[in-house]
Amino acid sequence: MSTEPLRIWWNKNLHGKISPGKLAAHAAHAALRAYGIEYDHPIVVLAAGRGRIESMPITVRDEGRTELEPGTLTAGVERSWQASRPVTDAEVEAAARALNVEGWTCNGGEDEPGNYDSCPDCKRVCDPLARVALEAARTTRGADNADR
Repeated sequence: MSTEPLRIWWNKNLHGKISPGKLAAHAAHAALRAYGIEYDHPIVVLAAGRGRIESMPITVRDEGRTELEPGTLTAGVERSWQASRPVTDAEVEAAARALNVEGWTCNGGEDEPGNYDSCPDCKRVCDPLARVALEAARTTRGADNADR
């Protein structure tokens, strides 16, 4: 697992011209694209109190390395990935690459992470795992949120 942070840069020429919510939404799109995920739906960032965020199925807590205390609740998502369409091969490949970079490899982890393109066995291990994980996430979370 890489300890290098994902750095997202914002256009400082937009200071005072873009709301914090719009900026946060664009930062979320940039983060998804950094991991090869083209999420072509709007992302809307809103303010809510701690209680509402804690009740959400997905929450984010700060690690406490810079500005906030460890464990500080910072954000939440009301609904997760919808099961409205099948998982695409491109989504599987993006997830499999991410798994491989984070250490999922063939031969019980003996191979160096990040060899997805050069090692057919790593691809053979990561692709089915990524597909099952993505489909499971859509099935469990999508069913819960299908009528929202």
